[in-house]
Amino acid sequence: MLDELLEYPDHLDLLQQAFDMLGKQRASKTETYKTLLAVSKAGLEKTFLQAYIYRAAQRSDRSSVRVTQAAFSLTDHTINADHILFDFVNAHYAATHA
Repeated sequence: MLDELLEYPDHLDLLQQAFDMLGKQRASKTETYKTLLAVSKAGLEKTFLQAYIYRAAQRSDRSSVRVTQAAFSLTDHTINADHILFDFVNAHYAATHA
């Protein structure tokens, strides 16, 4: 997967935008979801969620790790990725914007 990302630098930019959006306390759920929708359209939802689990673990942010792991576990099923990311954004905001 890393080789594919390096071939398409715009994918790396897209992933960075998604990380940045989730880190902004003032970003709306709608703005964040639109960014993650672009991640999904590029087929990068699993990559994004894996990397976000790693980042949250580095920050010892247990609630974000738990929410992200739950979303990631759904990607192995036939559930629509857009719905998974929508639920992820809602759960992430509930956990981090309390």
